[in-house]
Amino acid sequence: MLLNQKTRCPVCGEYFEFEYDLKIGDTTYCVTCDEELKVVRLNPPKTKRLSEIDADHYEDIDDHDDYIEEDEEEEDDIFKHGS
Repeated sequence: MLLNQKTRCPVCGEYFEFEYDLKIGDTTYCVTCDEELKVVRLNPPKTKRLSEIDADHYEDIDDHDDYIEEDEEEEDDIFKHGS
C-alpha cells in the first residue's frame, strides 16, 4: 500500500497531502490557498510556486537573447572592420 506524504506549501506554509503518484514536473494544488504548484523534488517532496518557475524560465530566455545579440554585434564589427 502506497501512502501519501505531506509537504509544506511554499506560499501559505500549510502542510498538504502530496499524492504518491506525482512525478517531477507535475502540477498540484495547495488545498489551503489553492495555489498552483509544480513538483520539483520527490523525496522528500518539494513544490515551487508555478509562477516562480515560469519567471525563472523567461529570465533564462532573456539571458540567452542578450548573448545572441552580443554575438551578432561582434560579427557585424568583424564584417565592417575586417578581421
